[in-house]
Amino acid sequence: MSSQQFEILGQDQALLRAKYQNFYVMVWYGEVSLERLKLIKQEIARLIERFPKGVGVVSVLDKDAQPPDKHLRQVVAQDQDELAPGMKALTVVVDGMGFWASSLIIIATSILQSRKSRIRQNALRTFNAAATWILAEVPPSEPTSTTGFARVLEALRDEARERRSPPMTATG
Repeated sequence: MSSQQFEILGQDQALLRAKYQNFYVMVWYGEVSLERLKLIKQEIARLIERFPKGVGVVSVLDKDAQPPDKHLRQVVAQDQDELAPGMKALTVVVDGMGFWASSLIIIATSILQSRKSRIRQNALRTFNAAATWILAEVPPSEPTSTTGFARVLEALRDEARERRSPPMTATG
Protein backbone atom coordinates (compact mmCIF):
# COMPACT_ATOMS: atom_id res chain seq x y z
CA MET A 1 0.00 0.00 0.00
CA SER A 2 1.56 3.30 -1.02
CA SER A 3 1.48 6.37 1.17
CA GLN A 4 -1.37 7.87 -0.86
CA GLN A 5 -3.81 4.93 -0.69
CA PHE A 6 -6.66 5.44 1.72
CA GLU A 7 -10.28 4.40 1.74
CA ILE A 8 -13.05 6.92 2.19
CA LEU A 9 -15.74 5.31 4.32
CA GLY A 10 -18.30 8.09 3.89
CA GLN A 11 -19.02 11.78 3.91
CA ASP A 12 -21.90 14.08 4.77
CA GLN A 13 -22.38 17.82 5.25
CA ALA A 14 -20.13 17.91 8.33
CA LEU A 15 -17.66 15.03 8.21
CA LEU A 16 -15.47 12.89 5.96
CA ARG A 17 -14.48 9.50 7.41
CA ALA A 18 -11.61 7.40 6.07
CA LYS A 19 -9.13 4.71 6.96
CA TYR A 20 -5.47 4.34 6.12
CA GLN A 21 -3.79 1.13 7.24
CA ASN A 22 -4.56 0.86 10.98
CA PHE A 23 -5.54 4.53 11.27
CA TYR A 24 -9.02 6.04 11.31
CA VAL A 25 -9.16 9.61 10.01
CA MET A 26 -11.96 12.13 10.40
CA VAL A 27 -12.07 15.52 8.67
CA TRP A 28 -14.59 17.71 10.50
CA TYR A 29 -16.02 20.83 8.82
CA GLY A 30 -19.37 21.09 10.53
CA GLU A 31 -21.38 20.08 13.55
CA VAL A 32 -20.81 17.03 15.74
CA SER A 33 -23.95 14.92 16.18
CA LEU A 34 -24.89 11.82 18.14
CA GLU A 35 -25.60 9.93 14.90
CA ARG A 36 -22.13 10.73 13.54
CA LEU A 37 -20.51 9.67 16.83
CA LYS A 38 -22.35 6.31 16.75
CA LEU A 39 -21.16 5.67 13.21
CA ILE A 40 -17.58 6.64 14.09
CA LYS A 41 -17.57 4.28 17.08
CA GLN A 42 -18.82 1.39 14.91
CA GLU A 43 -16.21 2.04 12.23
CA ILE A 44 -13.35 2.30 14.73
CA ALA A 45 -14.52 -0.93 16.41
CA ARG A 46 -14.42 -2.71 13.02
CA LEU A 47 -10.92 -1.36 12.38
CA ILE A 48 -9.80 -2.61 15.81
CA GLU A 49 -11.13 -6.08 14.93
CA ARG A 50 -8.98 -6.02 11.81
CA PHE A 51 -5.91 -4.63 13.62
CA PRO A 52 -5.96 -6.04 17.18
CA LYS A 53 -2.44 -4.74 17.92
CA GLY A 54 -3.78 -1.21 17.88
CA VAL A 55 -5.47 1.58 15.99
CA GLY A 56 -4.67 5.28 15.89
CA VAL A 57 -7.24 8.01 15.29
CA VAL A 58 -6.63 11.38 13.67
CA SER A 59 -9.30 14.08 13.83
CA VAL A 60 -8.68 16.97 11.45
CA LEU A 61 -10.59 20.14 12.31
CA ASP A 62 -11.12 22.27 9.21
CA LYS A 63 -12.15 25.92 9.30
CA ASP A 64 -15.88 25.31 9.75
CA ALA A 65 -15.59 22.62 12.43
CA GLN A 66 -17.68 23.19 15.53
CA PRO A 67 -16.72 21.81 18.95
CA PRO A 68 -19.12 19.29 20.50
CA ASP A 69 -21.42 20.40 23.30
CA LYS A 70 -21.02 19.06 26.84
CA HIS A 71 -23.33 16.07 26.32
CA LEU A 72 -21.54 15.00 23.14
CA ARG A 73 -18.14 15.39 24.83
CA GLN A 74 -19.39 12.92 27.46
CA VAL A 75 -20.47 10.52 24.71
CA VAL A 76 -17.02 10.81 23.09
CA ALA A 77 -15.33 10.12 26.43
CA GLN A 78 -17.48 7.04 27.05
CA ASP A 79 -16.91 5.75 23.51
CA GLN A 80 -13.15 6.21 23.87
CA ASP A 81 -13.14 4.33 27.17
CA GLU A 82 -15.00 1.44 25.54
CA LEU A 83 -12.64 1.40 22.54
CA ALA A 84 -9.49 1.97 24.64
CA PRO A 85 -8.09 -1.53 24.63
CA GLY A 86 -7.65 -1.34 20.86
CA MET A 87 -7.68 2.40 20.24
CA LYS A 88 -4.18 3.38 21.32
CA ALA A 89 -3.94 7.10 20.52
CA LEU A 90 -5.87 10.11 19.22
CA THR A 91 -4.50 13.30 17.79
CA VAL A 92 -6.53 16.35 16.85
CA VAL A 93 -5.09 18.50 14.06
CA VAL A 94 -6.30 22.08 13.73
CA ASP A 95 -5.88 22.89 10.05
CA GLY A 96 -5.52 26.63 9.72
CA MET A 97 -3.81 29.74 10.95
CA GLY A 98 -4.67 32.91 12.80
CA PHE A 99 -7.09 33.67 15.62
CA TRP A 100 -9.61 30.97 14.66
CA ALA A 101 -7.01 28.20 14.65
CA SER A 102 -5.43 29.42 17.87
CA SER A 103 -8.82 29.47 19.57
CA LEU A 104 -9.70 26.00 18.31
CA ILE A 105 -6.39 24.48 19.43
CA ILE A 106 -7.01 25.91 22.92
CA ILE A 107 -10.53 24.44 22.96
CA ALA A 108 -9.34 21.05 21.66
CA THR A 109 -6.49 20.90 24.17
CA SER A 110 -8.76 21.82 27.09
CA ILE A 111 -11.30 19.16 26.07
CA LEU A 112 -8.58 16.51 25.82
CA GLN A 113 -7.07 17.50 29.18
CA SER A 114 -10.39 17.83 31.01
CA ARG A 115 -10.66 14.13 31.75
CA LYS A 116 -8.58 11.08 32.34
CA SER A 117 -8.34 8.71 29.43
CA ARG A 118 -6.65 5.40 28.80
CA ILE A 119 -5.92 6.64 25.29
CA ARG A 120 -2.90 8.83 24.61
CA GLN A 121 -4.19 12.14 23.22
CA ASN A 122 -2.72 15.30 21.75
CA ALA A 123 -3.81 18.41 19.84
CA LEU A 124 -1.41 19.73 17.22
CA ARG A 125 -1.18 22.46 14.57
CA THR A 126 0.35 20.74 11.53
CA PHE A 127 -0.07 17.52 9.59
CA ASN A 128 3.65 16.79 9.97
CA ALA A 129 3.48 17.18 13.76
CA ALA A 130 0.37 14.99 13.92
CA ALA A 131 1.94 12.31 11.71
CA THR A 132 5.14 12.30 13.76
CA TRP A 133 3.26 12.01 17.04
CA ILE A 134 0.67 9.37 16.03
CA LEU A 135 3.24 7.15 14.26
CA ALA A 136 5.37 7.19 17.43
CA GLU A 137 2.32 6.16 19.49
CA VAL A 138 0.83 3.57 17.12
CA PRO A 139 3.12 1.62 14.81
CA PRO A 140 1.62 1.49 11.31
CA SER A 141 0.49 -1.88 9.96
CA GLU A 142 2.74 -1.33 6.92
CA PRO A 143 5.90 0.78 6.64
CA THR A 144 5.12 4.44 6.11
CA SER A 145 7.07 7.64 6.59
CA THR A 146 6.00 10.65 8.57
CA THR A 147 5.98 12.68 5.37
CA GLY A 148 3.90 10.03 3.59
CA PHE A 149 1.33 9.95 6.37
CA ALA A 150 1.20 13.76 6.53
CA ARG A 151 0.49 13.74 2.78
CA VAL A 152 -2.38 11.28 3.33
CA LEU A 153 -3.89 13.65 5.92
CA GLU A 154 -3.53 16.61 3.57
CA ALA A 155 -5.05 14.62 0.70
CA LEU A 156 -8.04 13.66 2.84
CA ARG A 157 -8.53 17.29 3.89
CA ASP A 158 -8.37 18.34 0.23
CA GLU A 159 -10.77 15.54 -0.76
CA ALA A 160 -13.25 16.70 1.89
CA ARG A 161 -13.06 20.29 0.65
CA GLU A 162 -13.43 19.27 -2.98
CA ARG A 163 -16.38 16.97 -2.34
CA ARG A 164 -18.31 19.49 -0.28
CA SER A 165 -17.77 22.54 -2.48
CA PRO A 166 -20.68 23.35 -4.78
CA PRO A 167 -20.22 22.38 -8.42
CA MET A 168 -19.22 25.13 -10.79
CA THR A 169 -21.93 26.22 -13.18
CA ALA A 170 -21.67 27.99 -16.49
CA THR A 171 -22.70 31.62 -16.55
CA GLY A 172 -23.76 33.54 -19.51
